[in-house]
Amino acid sequence: MRKLSLVVACLAATSLTGCWLQPGFGPARQNSTSTESAITPSTVGNVVPMWSAPQVAGHAGQPLVTTKAVYTAEVVGAGGGAPDMVVTANDRATGAQLWRRDLAASTLSNFERLLSVAGDKVLVLRAPDSGGLQFEELDGATGATLRTQALPPPIDPDSVLVDGDFVAYRSYDLDSPHAVTLVVRQLSDFSVVWSDQVSPSGLTLGPMVASGGVVYTLFGNPDDPNRGVAGFNVGGCGAPTCNPVSLVGIPPPSPATPNVAYDILSAGDDGVIFIRRNSNIDGTVHGDLELVGGSNPPTFTGFAHLDGMATVPGAIYVVAGFGNATGPSALLALNGRAAAQWRADVITFQGEPIVAGGLVYAAGTDGLIRIYDAAGCGAGTCTALKVLDPGGGTIQGMSDSLGWIYVNVGGDNPRVVAFALPT
Repeated sequence: MRKLSLVVACLAATSLTGCWLQPGFGPARQNSTSTESAITPSTVGNVVPMWSAPQVAGHAGQPLVTTKAVYTAEVVGAGGGAPDMVVTANDRATGAQLWRRDLAASTLSNFERLLSVAGDKVLVLRAPDSGGLQFEELDGATGATLRTQALPPPIDPDSVLVDGDFVAYRSYDLDSPHAVTLVVRQLSDFSVVWSDQVSPSGLTLGPMVASGGVVYTLFGNPDDPNRGVAGFNVGGCGAPTCNPVSLVGIPPPSPATPNVAYDILSAGDDGVIFIRRNSNIDGTVHGDLELVGGSNPPTFTGFAHLDGMATVPGAIYVVAGFGNATGPSALLALNGRAAAQWRADVITFQGEPIVAGGLVYAAGTDGLIRIYDAAGCGAGTCTALKVLDPGGGTIQGMSDSLGWIYVNVGGDNPRVVAFALPT
């Protein structure tokens, strides 16, 4: 009965929004879901482990979840021998392995990614042992290969995102001056819909995001003082080459420094783009959060390093450190303009937090997951409502889907662990 209710709930939500279909939850990479209603501040104390399923090797990323299965991908043998990309599907309610594919990889195995799951299809970016890079679509029920699409190398693997029936990525020329091009393909047949050059020279790397039918990418050279964020209609403009529909500048660091790099982290529902700025000013390393776009002026919040973030309307949750680039990280809650609201009671965090059901989940360097009321506790420092113990190892990523929490764990005993309310 519970399994049937999960299917009905996911199908009732627009575009299966109750399921965690790609890294960051959706193309905006907000690391949050608004559909969780079972695990809340009033019920989280009752959450217990439900199952644990072994994996081949630690997976650096979030499990992807549909109404039927939990999907993970790992690269094994990359340190020596012949590498493989291992894609696994486990039953979301029991953990039983549904299928496993070992896909032979080339020396470009570090480019391989689990990109998205939807419509009983799994999309991966693969570097086959025959050479090159390709999109490969697998049957979500069996793991069988349905189709492939060779990609002109090289592309930035971290830039690939899926938005509806479109898959976008950046490609770049290895030859000087290293022009960077944004390419959008139709997911249904992998045909190229449109493209545009976003940098005439200099590598523009890192994630892209999409919100409201607009895909956002960095534009300009890395050392360009006029560098910023360009937004394009993801569905194109009716022509092979499209121009941006929005251009937002990124305020340069002060004092000015050539040692600066930017990453787009997320897009808000209100048009705000969240950017991580890594810089070295006078020998001091910074990992700062900048908010650009939307109806307000740019906002800046400084950290020594910024490890990850999640956002919901009116609030931002960051795992970030102070003091030096290798110091410990805190979990901080900020308002929509990045002003501090509260912080967690311990400083042992790493990776991406996630938000679901009015709760913030943060992974600790001690291998534990601490869960906080997203609204805070009425004080500047808050204590966890619940601590989950996956059983040792390093937490590689977390996902929420309709009353279930799924955790990828690395280390000597790699596995996926599921938590839920008792049945």
